[in-house]
Amino acid sequence: MKKEYVINFISKIKNIKTLLIIVVIYLFNTNITTAQCTDCTVTGPTSGDVTVPANSVMCFTSGASINNITFADNSKICIASGVTVYININTNSTTGNNIDIEVYGTLQFSNPPDFKANVDITVHEGGVLNSGKNGKSDIKFSGTGSNTLLNNGEFNVNVLTFSGSTQTNTVDNYGTMNIGSNVNLESSTTQFRNEGELYIGQSFNSNSYSSYVNCGYVNTGTSFNLQGSLVINTGTFISNGGAIDFSNSLSRFENYGEVSVGSVNLGGNGSTIYNQGLFTLSSNFQNDGNLTGPTDDTKKGYFVVGAAGAMNSGTIGPNLDFKNISVSPNTNAASVFGNNVGSLTFKTNVTYDCQAKGTCSAPQVTTGVNCPLIDGTLVTCNIEDVGLTNVTCSNNGTTGLSSDDTFTFTLNPTGTNLSPTYSITGDIERSNIPYGTPVNFGPYAILGGTINITITDAYNFCSTELSISPPGTCSVPAYTTDTDGDGITDDIDLDIDGDGIPNSQELSDCVSSADTFLETFGAGSNFGAESQILPGSTSYLYRSNIDSNNNYLEDGQYTFANSPQATHWDWQDMEDHTEGDVNGYMMVVNAAFEPGEFYRVAVDVEPNTYYEFSAWLVVVNSQETVDRYCGADLVLADAKFQVENSSGIIGSTVTGEIPFSDPAEWDKYQFTFKTGATDTSIDIVLINNAPGGCGNDLAIDDIQLTPLCDTDGDGVLNHYDLDADNDGIHDLLEAGGTDADNDGLTDNFIDVNRNGLNDAYDYECTGLITTTGYAVSSPSNSGASNPTNALGEPDNTLAVLDRGNEYVVLELQNIVPSGTVITLRHNRTNGTRATSVRVEQSLDGSSYSNAKTYSASSTTFVNSSYTLAANAKYIKITNTGGGWNPADIGIDALSYSYTVDPCDGIVGVPLTIPDTDADGLPDYLDLDSDADGCSDSNEAYVLDSSVVVGNADGNIAGTDDMYYGTSPVYENPDGSVMGASYPGTTSAVTDSSVYIACRADLELTKTVDKTTPTVGETIIFTLTLVNNGASATTLVQVKDLMPEGLMYNSEGTVVPSGTTYNSTTGVWNLGNIIVKSGNQYVLKIAAVVQPNCGDITNFAEVVNSIVIDSDSTPNNNQ
Repeated sequence: MKKEYVINFISKIKNIKTLLIIVVIYLFNTNITTAQCTDCTVTGPTSGDVTVPANSVMCFTSGASINNITFADNSKICIASGVTVYININTNSTTGNNIDIEVYGTLQFSNPPDFKANVDITVHEGGVLNSGKNGKSDIKFSGTGSNTLLNNGEFNVNVLTFSGSTQTNTVDNYGTMNIGSNVNLESSTTQFRNEGELYIGQSFNSNSYSSYVNCGYVNTGTSFNLQGSLVINTGTFISNGGAIDFSNSLSRFENYGEVSVGSVNLGGNGSTIYNQGLFTLSSNFQNDGNLTGPTDDTKKGYFVVGAAGAMNSGTIGPNLDFKNISVSPNTNAASVFGNNVGSLTFKTNVTYDCQAKGTCSAPQVTTGVNCPLIDGTLVTCNIEDVGLTNVTCSNNGTTGLSSDDTFTFTLNPTGTNLSPTYSITGDIERSNIPYGTPVNFGPYAILGGTINITITDAYNFCSTELSISPPGTCSVPAYTTDTDGDGITDDIDLDIDGDGIPNSQELSDCVSSADTFLETFGAGSNFGAESQILPGSTSYLYRSNIDSNNNYLEDGQYTFANSPQATHWDWQDMEDHTEGDVNGYMMVVNAAFEPGEFYRVAVDVEPNTYYEFSAWLVVVNSQETVDRYCGADLVLADAKFQVENSSGIIGSTVTGEIPFSDPAEWDKYQFTFKTGATDTSIDIVLINNAPGGCGNDLAIDDIQLTPLCDTDGDGVLNHYDLDADNDGIHDLLEAGGTDADNDGLTDNFIDVNRNGLNDAYDYECTGLITTTGYAVSSPSNSGASNPTNALGEPDNTLAVLDRGNEYVVLELQNIVPSGTVITLRHNRTNGTRATSVRVEQSLDGSSYSNAKTYSASSTTFVNSSYTLAANAKYIKITNTGGGWNPADIGIDALSYSYTVDPCDGIVGVPLTIPDTDADGLPDYLDLDSDADGCSDSNEAYVLDSSVVVGNADGNIAGTDDMYYGTSPVYENPDGSVMGASYPGTTSAVTDSSVYIACRADLELTKTVDKTTPTVGETIIFTLTLVNNGASATTLVQVKDLMPEGLMYNSEGTVVPSGTTYNSTTGVWNLGNIIVKSGNQYVLKIAAVVQPNCGDITNFAEVVNSIVIDSDSTPNNNQ
C-alpha cells in the first residue's frame, strides 16, 4: 500500500526591509521606582510652620518654603516630581516615633536636621536631597531605633552622622551621594552599600559593629577608617593620596575589583586584606597583618606598591602577586614588605611581577563577582531556568516554509540571587528586561534558522547561553485548511476544490512529461555506479564494495541498490518505488550523525511559476533492527526538502519522522512553491534532518519536480479553482458532472472513506477503518468502589466490586457493532475463594442480554474476551461470588477494536472529462471547447427560447432572465470573463455548428419628418440603430451620405455622445462604444432642400461591425 503525504506550500517572496531598532539602555537596580506620590491624605502648604499629622501622608505638589516642620508619629511627607520644598529653620521629631520622607522632586534643609525619630528616607530617581545650599550642611540621625536611607537620585550633605549606640541603620546608594566632609558611623550598627557613585571629601569612619560594601564607585579624600569593620569591594575603590586605616585587629578588607589608595595601615595580627582583584598603593603597607589571596589556584590577586613596607609579622598568600613599580621588573619580597621578610609567613604561589616575567598562574580579573548583600554576604547568581515557552510558528496557511514565515517564543528566566533585570546579547540585543514577567520575542524568520543568545543578569553578571530553533511543527503544521468545506483537510483531500475532478487529474491535464524533472536512479543488477546520481550530487560517501554481513553500509555512506537488505543484513528486503521498471535502483542511505545533503540537483525552471517538489522515502530498518539493536531508541529518518535560487532559500519543509513499518511502505512527501520573477534555474535539495543514533537509515526514489497548473493565471492553482479557465462556467459542468445548485461543487456529497472525493465519482473507494476504544463513563453502579478507575486505557487502578452481586455499568466510546470482542481486564483483589464475574450488554442502557460468566480466581490480571451478540453501547459487569469468604473483583479496563469497510456496496463512476475539439486540452481548461470561433463564455450566454426577447429582469439568478449567464457578459480578448461566473451552461458550448452566441443582430431604421418639403425648408432624417443579437459588438459604423439636392445642416444635426458624423463621407462612427444586446443609438441629420431638388431617395447602411451579424452583409449598399 502506498501513502501520499501532500504538503501544499506556496512560497511568497517579499522584499526584506531592514528594521533598525534603537535600544535605549538604562541602569536598573532593585530599588528604582518611578512612581509619583501616592496615598496622599494632606496637601502640603506652601509656607509657614507645618505639622505633619500622625498617620497621614502630606504631599507637596507645588513649590513651598517652610519655616519649621514637625513630624508626628507615623507621618510621611512626599515631594512630587518637579517640585522644590525648602525647610528653612528646624526639623522636629520625637524619639521613638516613626517618620517617612519620599523625594521625587527636590527637598532642601537650610539648617542641619537632626532626626530623633526613626526615619525612612527614599530619594527616587530624578529626586534631590540637599542639606544646606549645595549640600554644605550636615544631617544627623540621633534616634534610638532604626533608620533607612535609600538613594536613587542625588544626595548632597557635608557630614553624614549616625550617632545612636542602639541604632541599626541601612544605607543603600544607587544614585550619587556627595559627602562634603565625613561619614561618621560612631557607635551605631550600620550596613552601608554603594552601588552608584559615592564621593567623600575627607574620611569614612566606621566601627566594629558595621560593614561597608562597594559595588560601584567610591572616592574618599583622606582616609577610610575601618576601626574593626568589614569592607568588601567588587567595584572601584579610590583614596588617592589617602590611606586605608585598619585601626585594630578585627578589621577586614576584601577586594574583588580595583582599589587605588596612598597607603594601608594594618591593625596588627588578625587584621586582613583579602585580594582577588587589583590592589594598588602609591606608597606602602604599614604595621603588621595578613595579606591573603584565593585558595583556588585558578585565581590570583595582584598588589602594586610604590615603596617597600614595614611589616614585621603576618601571613602572605596564597596565590598573590606583588609588584613594586619603583624597582620593576626586579621586584622581590624585601622591595615590597621591607627588610624583616624573614618574620613573615608565606603561603604557596606568592610571586613577584609575574606579568613582566610571563609566569602568572592566573590572569588579573577585576570584574565578574556579584554584588554582595548589604550585610556583606557574597552571593552566587545562577540563572537556573530560562523559562522558554510558547515557541510558536506562523507560516501563512501553508505546510512549507517561505521567506515570510515566522516564529515567536516567550522567555521568563528564574534563578537565585538575581538582579531585578537581565539583558540579552547575540542574535537578539535587548537590555533591562524585568525578571518575573513572561516576555514575548519575535516574530523572527523561520528560514533564518536557530537563534543563539546569551542571557546575562544585569548586575550580578551570571549568564547562560541558549539556542532557540523553530519548532518542527512550523514546517509541517497541524493542517486546518479545508478549501471545499467537506470536513477533509487539504493535505489528505483527493479533491481539494470539491469539483469532482481529482487533484491528480487537474495537476496532470496541463503538464507534459517534457516539463517534469524525474530522478529514478535507473535500473541494473547488484549495485549501481556512482554516476547513477548524475546530474545530482550528494555530500555522502558513495560505496559499491558492500557485503551485507561484513562490509555493510556505514554512517554517512550511500549506494544504489535493488534492495536495502543487500547493503545491511538487518534492513528490509523490498523493491524500489518506480513503477514498471525491472531491477530498479533506489538510493539507500545510512544517514550521518550530523546534518548533510542526501541529494542536490540544479533544474531549469520558468519564472513566476508554481512547482511541486516531491520524493518517495522509506525507513529501511526492520523489526530485527529494533529487536536486536535499537529498541525504543530507534531514530526514525527525517528529511528536509529545500529549494534554493541564486539569492538563497526560497522554500523548505520537513517530513517529520518518517513512519516505521515492517514490511515497509513507501511514503510520498511533496510541497508546493513558486519561483521568483527572475528565476530560470533552482536547486532542489534533500537534507538529513534527524539526529545521529541507532537507526536513521532510509531509501529515496523518484525525486520529481513538476510544474503546476494555474491556467487562468489568477494565482489559484487548478486543483483549488472551481473555474480553472475563467470562462464563467464551473469546471464540474464542463467535465460532465451535474450541479443543480450552481455552486461549482458536486451535488449530494457523500464520502464514507473520508478521502475528500465524492463517492459518486470515486471508482476506487477503498480504505478499511479500524476503531479502537475504551469505556468513557460509568452511568450507574450498585456501590462499587472508584468506578471511574475502570475508564480509559489499562493503568492498574481498579474499580472494585464487592461480593454479592455488586455491579458497575460502563459506557463504551461509541456504538460497537455485533461480533466485536470486548476485552475485560480484571483480577481478584482479596478473599481466598474463587469467584466469578458476569458480563452483559445493552444498546439503550436499560435492558441487558447475552450474559456470560468468567472465572475471577487469580490475583494477577486476566484478560477475558466477551463477544457482542448485537450492537452495544453499555457493558454491565457483576461480581457473582457468594458463600464463605468470597473474593472482591477489581476491574482495570475494558477495550475493543473492530474494522469496517465503509466502501462496501459503493460503486463510483469517475467523470469522463471531454475534449470536444480533440486539441489535447480538456473542455474545462479550453476557452473554446468546440473550436467554432465562439468562446464558451459567449455560448453559455445564449437565448432562453422560453422567454420573449427583451424581457430580461436583470437579476443574476432570476427565473425570467433571457440568458443562462450573468447579464451582461464582459469578455477579455481571449474569451475569459470579467464578471461573475455563470450558474449554468448549454449544449452550444460543445456544438461547433452553433455559434449564434457570438453574433450581433444590428437593425437600422430611418425616418424623415417631412416627406413633401419645399425649397429652402430643413428636413430631419432620424437613424435608429438597435442590437437585437445575443452578443455585444463594437467598432460599428453606419453610412448615410446626403444625396444631390440636399445640403447638410450641422446646426440642426444631433449626434449621440461618444460618436461622430462626417458629412463629407457620410459615416456615422460609434468607435469603441460596446453596442450591447438591446442597446439603441439615434442619429438626427439635418439637411436644407436645394432648388435643384427633385424626388429624393436616401440610403443608410451598417458598413462595419467587429462581431458577425447573422442576417446582414455590411457594406453591400443594402
